[in-house]
Amino acid sequence: MKKEIEIKIELNKEEYNKIDQKNNNEKIFERTYGFFSNDSIEKGIFPRIKEIKTKSEHYAIAGIKKKRKEDSNFFERDEFEININSSDIQNMIDIFKLLEYSDIRIFDKKRKEWNEDNVSICLDKLSLGYFIEFEGKKNLIEKKIKQYNLENNKRIVGAYLKIANEQNIRNPLLKKLSIKI
Repeated sequence: MKKEIEIKIELNKEEYNKIDQKNNNEKIFERTYGFFSNDSIEKGIFPRIKEIKTKSEHYAIAGIKKKRKEDSNFFERDEFEININSSDIQNMIDIFKLLEYSDIRIFDKKRKEWNEDNVSICLDKLSLGYFIEFEGKKNLIEKKIKQYNLENNKRIVGAYLKIANEQNIRNPLLKKLSIKI
């Protein structure tokens, strides 16, 4: 189990491009399958599968996120994950459905990941918009937000699935897309 403290910051396209140009890390494609039940919001337990494609790899991670704490500045949760073969994604979908997590939300993103000063940073482009995610200790995250001059940008306290839910974006289970990176 990993304890996670994070914040997402909404970016405009210019801010996204400026940060993107400064970082030479490889972009990856990530498809997230989020699973909800009738009472998952109340319980704060959210199963998910991440399918990840790079230029040289294709793999998946199955796991459960459990919300611990949410305030106006940070999102805290426990994360349990295991690596699975990408060929086992449908089997995991069937398992989560069997456990009555039958409402599935899917979203795709292009992501760059790197670490700076003990803070994990992810630069994300989704249909929901442009975001940067900081994960680490609260005081180090705040320093990074200031370093990137993002103190006045909108903070997102929660997962992308929450944002999609708030925007009432519900996708049926999509067939896999072949996306070049």
